[in-house]
This record gives sequence, C-alpha cells and structure tokens, in this order.
Amino acid sequence: MERYAKVVMAPRKPDPGDKSVSIFLAGITTSTGEPDWREVLTNNLMNHRVTIMNPNRPDWDVTWKEDFSDKRWEEQVWWELDMQEAADIIVFMFHPSTDAPISLMELGLAVKSKSKRIIVCAQVGYRKKGNVEAAVERGHSYQGYACKSSSMPENNKGASVQLWPWQKRALENGRTPLPESPGERPWLNLSPDTEISAAPLTALTNVATPNQRWWAESEMRRLIQLRNSGESWAAITAQFPGRTLQGVKQTYRKRRFATELQMEKEALAATSADPSLTGDDAEKSS
Repeated sequence: MERYAKVVMAPRKPDPGDKSVSIFLAGITTSTGEPDWREVLTNNLMNHRVTIMNPNRPDWDVTWKEDFSDKRWEEQVWWELDMQEAADIIVFMFHPSTDAPISLMELGLAVKSKSKRIIVCAQVGYRKKGNVEAAVERGHSYQGYACKSSSMPENNKGASVQLWPWQKRALENGRTPLPESPGERPWLNLSPDTEISAAPLTALTNVATPNQRWWAESEMRRLIQLRNSGESWAAITAQFPGRTLQGVKQTYRKRRFATELQMEKEALAATSADPSLTGDDAEKSS
C-alpha cells in the first residue's frame, strides 16, 4: 500500500509549502515496556496525507542539561513549542509509569488555544487522570478523545493509542475526530468553537449518536431557568429533544456562570436605562 504521511523528527522542520494536516505527538517519552505509542500511531496513519511531527530525540542522554546553558536542550524546547503552535492537531498520551509534568504543561497550553484540536489519552492508572479530564473539559478547544479501551477493534487492543478508520479520515481532512463510540464522552457536546458533526464519516451499525449541535444562547438561558426553578435533570432533559442527560448536565456546569453573568449584565443595563423596572425602585417611588 502506498504511503502518503510525512514524518518530521526533531529538530527538523516541515517543508514551508506543506499544506497537509499537521499532527504533533505530545505526551510521554519515557519507556513504558510497551510498544512506543508514537510508532504505533504513526504506522496507523502512514497511508493518510498528514504530516506527523515527532519530538523524540534518540540522542538525548544524561549529558543534556535542562536549562539554557545547554544549546541542545534550548533547540529542542523551542522546536517543541514552535511545532505545537504550528500544528493543526496535537495528540497527548499519558501513562501510569510517569506523571509527565512537561506534557501536563503542554496540555494546559493547548486547551487554552481556540485554534487547536486536541486528542487526549490518559490511561487507567495514570495518577493525574482526573486533572487531565478536568482540564480538557474546562478548555475551549477540546475536540476529541482516543485511548485504548475494550471498545477498540479486536486486532488493535494491544496498542496504546489507536484511531478508528473514520477518525483517521477526519484527521486527514482537518475535521473533528469523534471518540471510539460516539456518545461515550459527554464533554464532546461542549465545544464552543466548532460545531461537531452529528455522525462520523463512516457510521457504525447499532451505535446511537446523540445530537451534538452547539447550544444556542436562548437554550442556555432556558436551561438555567429550569434548573433554578427546581426542575429535575430528567424533566429538564425532556425539554431538549435530542440532548442526552449527561450532555445537559455537563453543559449546565460549564456554561452556567458565563450565561448568568451575561444575564445579570443585561438586567443591570436595563435597570440603568429604566429604573422603574426594578421592584425596589417601584417601592421607593410609592
């Protein structure tokens, strides 16, 4: 089979005229005793028109000093930051063998960038897994999740990071990669920047895909009003056809404060324009 992917190893840089989707492989570099997740993912994408940027440095050894007195380290650090900034997609892998503080820092930078799509795998047993999930749920750019799980195809279970065929096509075309089983990750409903397609490029049979369209401002206000009035989550979800219970709850938790703040600002502006609109002012005038 013909191979189309280009692999750029640090400290090289992609060709200036390269127009293919670029993928930066962030995450752990520590040996885990398992197949190198970067090699697995790269081999999985080789017949797709993508540019893969791999920060691994085989020449890294104990003589490297992790400060600016070492020009090799300085070159590597600036390369990684520059390539992550330039990449269309960043993939993160977190493994129980190490806390990976540098990768956590890079994840923090990525989730705050509204122009990035990220794919995150925090394996079961990773000590900071909860922090990773909280960060990507709170971030404004989270677009997908891929990790080893029992729902993966049988012949792929041994790999650390694998993508379904439609995920790979989505990456190649610069589209959002959906998770292994659409609907498994409720925060997939929460991307404020890009409307996510309701169905993958190639749908699985017998897999229900929830409505993943973005919430309109009017829907958010209605959701907050219903919750503040004491309605149960089940009753509230019934008011929004096509939404899932988990999606409604996650959206409420994430967008509640921003929406309420906007509502308060509008109420304050209306009060300033016409003080008679407030009950307190009405009592004062009587």
